[in-house]
Amino acid sequence: MTDAESRLHCAGCCASTIVSRSGTCSRPPKWFVHQYREHVGAANREQSERAAAAQGQQREMEEMLAVFLVGPVRRVAHYSAVHAIYAALDSGMSEVCRAVAHKGRQPRRSSRLSRFFDFLLDEVKRQTGKRDVSIPADAPIRDFVEAFVRVRHYIAHAMGDVTLLRSATDRTNARAAAELLGLTVSEDGFISMTDERCSGLLSDARNWLAAIVGDVEQALAPR
Repeated sequence: MTDAESRLHCAGCCASTIVSRSGTCSRPPKWFVHQYREHVGAANREQSERAAAAQGQQREMEEMLAVFLVGPVRRVAHYSAVHAIYAALDSGMSEVCRAVAHKGRQPRRSSRLSRFFDFLLDEVKRQTGKRDVSIPADAPIRDFVEAFVRVRHYIAHAMGDVTLLRSATDRTNARAAAELLGLTVSEDGFISMTDERCSGLLSDARNWLAAIVGDVEQALAPR
């Protein structure tokens, strides 16, 4: 293994660890679902029991709070995980780029994670001297990552509420991005996901990184 390959391999391991820690502290993705059900889920059950035991106007208030816990609170937990995975992907891809780059070159600053794909492909071409070289995982993974970035953007700037987006094009793009990632848009217009799909996004991120690192390693390997 060359020095460059060794650096890239270590960076890939580091990147995977960064993503793992973003949502699970290095535990399996199902840990997120377990923790949610243990803590937030318990609060939901307790509130539902209080609502069932209350009478009259008090019952109406308790039922409103129960609905709030089941809906918005769960949504916030999922959105927090999306933000954490986004930050981890950014850090992980930066680590990979640092390992591959020559002479301290780095991707330009941007909120678009696709900049890392462009940088890696350019660097592989630069180092191999081949203009027709490719990273097989680039195209399909880029589509998913761009959809993920778009969903994260809508969560950050519109609170995940598709109805707040300014144009019909943005609303259409939001729904398309959510669908590509296996998410949905609720009847009241919010980007939504199940507990299992939320933890699944973490697995996806780790798999994306592993595929990119593997392809870059192969492309840079001596022939």
